[in-house]
Amino acid sequence: MKNIAILCSGGDVSGMNAALKRFVEYAIAKGLTPYFVENGYEGLIDNKIYPAGYGDVAGIISHGGTKIRSSRSNVLWS
Repeated sequence: MKNIAILCSGGDVSGMNAALKRFVEYAIAKGLTPYFVENGYEGLIDNKIYPAGYGDVAGIISHGGTKIRSSRSNVLWS
């Protein structure tokens, strides 16, 4: 089975939770294992990655913000 992950960088926007829900539904339908990266690029750097399932996205469309939170990173790459 293949894995796929999603993260949000920058500020929250309306519709992001709906996009996360659709991402999980699509990934599962295609036989992929979906993962969420919490806190944007900072979460990627800090390995805050966890599997996502239907239970993680149930009822999130009506909530504001972004379920997995969003963040840029000030880490400089050398």
